[in-house]
Amino acid sequence: MQIKRELRKELIAKRRAVTNKAQKDEAIVNNLLNSEYYRSADTILCFASTEDEINTDAIINSAICDGKTLALPYCTDKSGHMQFYIITSPADLTKGSFGIREPDITKCKRLESYDNSIIIVPALAYAKDGFRIGYGGGYYDRFLTEYNGVCVGICYDEMLLDKIPADSYDLPVDIIVTQNLIHIVSGG
Repeated sequence: MQIKRELRKELIAKRRAVTNKAQKDEAIVNNLLNSEYYRSADTILCFASTEDEINTDAIINSAICDGKTLALPYCTDKSGHMQFYIITSPADLTKGSFGIREPDITKCKRLESYDNSIIIVPALAYAKDGFRIGYGGGYYDRFLTEYNGVCVGICYDEMLLDKIPADSYDLPVDIIVTQNLIHIVSGG
């Protein structure tokens, strides 16, 4: 745990120092939106990005415009549990847990089926084997144990590492999209 905590601090600083962020964000989003994984999926599970993360607003808007079912996570408790709720507009989002934009569950319906879906998983960094360093809350680790669709990681080239320490409960993503490539994880 200590190793991951220290690595997390280093990676936060490294991501904050990324240059040409807007152009790289746009390239990552374009690579994702033009991929067969996105185009063939009926449902997109995404997250609303924070300022330091790759900007996912264009993914959210494109999924809505493309007529996809779009769902974002809602943290149900502080113990690492979340559920996905369908949104039809960015206006369906409100500031929720940890100051992150979440679906307003008073007007959004819970997603019941993950058939033919992809999930875009947030992280500070990814390793080429698909493992990631997240933010330490365990929300995605818990959710992914029940999810059987395609898991997609998005990160900057400079945040794609050779190796990241992984625990027994960590699950790798199937695909990693950066500004310059779509990396299919072995076995993914």
